[in-house]
Amino acid sequence: MRPNEPLTDGVHLRSGPGTRYASLGLLRHYDAMSVDRASGDWYHVTLSADSASGTRALTTGWVHKRYLTPSTCMRLDVRHEAS
Repeated sequence: MRPNEPLTDGVHLRSGPGTRYASLGLLRHYDAMSVDRASGDWYHVTLSADSASGTRALTTGWVHKRYLTPSTCMRLDVRHEAS
Protein backbone atom coordinates (compact mmCIF):
# COMPACT_ATOMS: atom_id res chain seq x y z
CA MET A 1 0.00 0.00 0.00
CA ARG A 2 1.45 3.38 -0.98
CA PRO A 3 -0.12 6.22 1.05
CA ASN A 4 1.51 8.94 -1.09
CA GLU A 5 4.15 8.90 -3.77
CA PRO A 6 6.16 11.43 -5.78
CA LEU A 7 4.85 12.23 -9.26
CA THR A 8 8.37 12.51 -10.70
CA ASP A 9 11.80 11.00 -10.06
CA GLY A 10 14.42 12.94 -8.18
CA VAL A 11 12.29 15.12 -5.90
CA HIS A 12 14.25 16.62 -2.98
CA LEU A 13 13.19 15.77 0.55
CA ARG A 14 13.92 19.03 2.42
CA SER A 15 14.76 19.73 6.06
CA GLY A 16 12.12 22.51 6.14
CA PRO A 17 9.14 23.77 4.12
CA GLY A 18 10.98 25.61 1.33
CA THR A 19 13.74 25.34 -1.26
CA ARG A 20 16.11 27.32 0.97
CA TYR A 21 16.31 24.31 3.31
CA ALA A 22 18.91 21.57 2.83
CA SER A 23 18.12 18.46 0.83
CA LEU A 24 18.00 15.32 2.97
CA GLY A 25 17.97 13.07 -0.09
CA LEU A 26 16.02 12.33 -3.23
CA LEU A 27 12.65 10.66 -3.54
CA ARG A 28 11.90 8.40 -6.47
CA HIS A 29 8.63 7.57 -8.19
CA TYR A 30 6.82 4.86 -6.16
CA ASP A 31 8.60 5.69 -2.90
CA ALA A 32 5.88 5.31 -0.27
CA MET A 33 5.43 7.89 2.47
CA SER A 34 2.85 9.21 4.88
CA VAL A 35 1.90 12.86 5.30
CA ASP A 36 1.27 14.15 8.80
CA ARG A 37 0.92 17.91 8.34
CA ALA A 38 1.17 20.79 5.91
CA SER A 39 2.70 24.26 5.96
CA GLY A 40 1.51 26.36 3.05
CA ASP A 41 2.23 24.37 -0.11
CA TRP A 42 4.59 21.96 1.64
CA TYR A 43 3.83 18.57 3.22
CA HIS A 44 5.78 17.05 6.09
CA VAL A 45 6.31 13.37 5.22
CA THR A 46 7.82 10.20 6.65
CA LEU A 47 9.22 7.55 4.31
CA SER A 48 7.53 4.19 4.78
CA ALA A 49 10.47 2.17 3.37
CA ASP A 50 13.98 2.77 2.05
CA SER A 51 13.94 4.92 -1.10
CA ALA A 52 15.36 3.59 -4.35
CA SER A 53 17.75 6.57 -4.12
CA GLY A 54 19.15 5.38 -0.77
CA THR A 55 17.18 7.63 1.60
CA ARG A 56 16.36 5.50 4.65
CA ALA A 57 12.93 4.41 5.88
CA LEU A 58 11.44 6.62 8.61
CA THR A 59 13.36 9.67 7.38
CA THR A 60 11.17 12.74 7.81
CA GLY A 61 11.23 15.91 5.76
CA TRP A 62 9.27 18.29 3.56
CA VAL A 63 8.07 17.95 -0.05
CA HIS A 64 6.20 20.52 -2.15
CA LYS A 65 2.60 19.43 -2.77
CA ARG A 66 2.93 19.62 -6.56
CA TYR A 67 5.29 16.64 -6.42
CA LEU A 68 2.98 14.30 -4.48
CA THR A 69 -0.12 12.41 -5.43
CA PRO A 70 -2.38 10.70 -2.88
CA SER A 71 -2.85 6.99 -3.36
CA THR A 72 -6.26 5.93 -4.56
CA CYS A 73 -6.59 3.63 -1.53
CA MET A 74 -5.84 6.27 1.11
CA ARG A 75 -7.42 9.62 1.96
CA LEU A 76 -4.98 12.49 2.35
CA ASP A 77 -5.81 14.06 5.70
CA VAL A 78 -3.29 16.62 6.93
CA ARG A 79 -3.31 19.41 9.49
CA HIS A 80 -2.45 22.84 8.11
CA GLU A 81 -0.06 25.05 10.05
CA ALA A 82 0.03 28.82 9.73
CA SER A 83 2.61 29.77 7.08
